[in-house]
Amino acid sequence: MVEVPLLVNIQTGFGTATERGDWSQIISEEMHRTITKWKSWDEIIQFSQFQMLVFGGGPLYFPDGVDWRPDCVKYSDVLLEDGASSRIERVEGLVLLKDYVPSELYKKIRDKAAAEAIGWDVGEVEWGIIQSKFPGSTPQDARVIEWYQQKFKNADMFCGEGAAVRSAHVLVAEFDGMVSHHIVRSDQSRNKFMYSKLNVFESMEDVIVPFQFDIGDGTWHSIHGLGNAIFPYVEVFNRLRCKEVDGAMIAASVLLQSADSTKMQASTAC
Repeated sequence: MVEVPLLVNIQTGFGTATERGDWSQIISEEMHRTITKWKSWDEIIQFSQFQMLVFGGGPLYFPDGVDWRPDCVKYSDVLLEDGASSRIERVEGLVLLKDYVPSELYKKIRDKAAAEAIGWDVGEVEWGIIQSKFPGSTPQDARVIEWYQQKFKNADMFCGEGAAVRSAHVLVAEFDGMVSHHIVRSDQSRNKFMYSKLNVFESMEDVIVPFQFDIGDGTWHSIHGLGNAIFPYVEVFNRLRCKEVDGAMIAASVLLQSADSTKMQASTAC
């Protein structure tokens, strides 16, 4: 799992000098245990490291201002304007593409009153879930959400499998430095937010940690990983390996050879 005794080293300023040492150790150990007991932690970290090494960045982002657990996206799914700075604190706006499994998205609006209080548009989210499973539905023929829920629970083949609610997280830095968060559907043109809340994060650094491979020329799109550097060599190696396989196949096959050119011509004529 990890090669260090503790993932974090937290120092508290509360208590006496002796107490601070003991309490800091306890807090660090408990934080380490909390992180490592999170089932998705190892997968998310490995995904981030792979993206960083191959493509140049392994972004981790926080889906809201409450949950301490980050989520991960592909480096190509972080959209910024041309010439955007590689320093995340200087970025004024970005888009994160995210596909939600319908059940995952429904958990966020299960308690409708609480969901609406924190910025979710319950009706728009429900409609996105319905569209992901019933793409031919229209607002005119849509039934109540409970009808669709029953279909999902009954494993109705009409619902289909593998459907996703394709969305985009839009992060915008306001003039006071705070960051507003909006979620829209990216698979359809809609003029409504699934989620919208102003001034959720104190800065863009509180939203996303890009984990970039290098600094490039100072702009986001100039950063590349090892995949870009080793591609020509991998291509040559692949061709050599194919030649080796061709040679092995020829060597293992039956080869017929004519004694002289006359017999070869006669054989061809027959």
